[in-house]
Amino acid sequence: SVELSSHKIEACLGMGDLAWTQGRLTAAMGWYNRALELDPFSVNAWWGLAKVGLSSRGGHPGAAATPHLATPQLAAASLFRRSRSFSCISLRTV
Repeated sequence: SVELSSHKIEACLGMGDLAWTQGRLTAAMGWYNRALELDPFSVNAWWGLAKVGLSSRGGHPGAAATPHLATPQLAAASLFRRSRSFSCISLRTV
């Protein structure tokens, strides 16, 4: 059902946010990718992957170091246009 699917997406996003906050970037990426499997157009899931990518490049938390990304929606839209899949994001060891 649509309602059940919506709850699953929110749960995945919540787990992704928790993992990201704890600095567990690989786990966060897995949760955000799972949310995208359920809803490929989830702006919050794309934003979560953007946070993971930014964090892996400049340390944690990456989002705080990027004030030019005015809103999650703008950042996610920009990333979505460039790539349809973030499953190939590689995390470098910082």
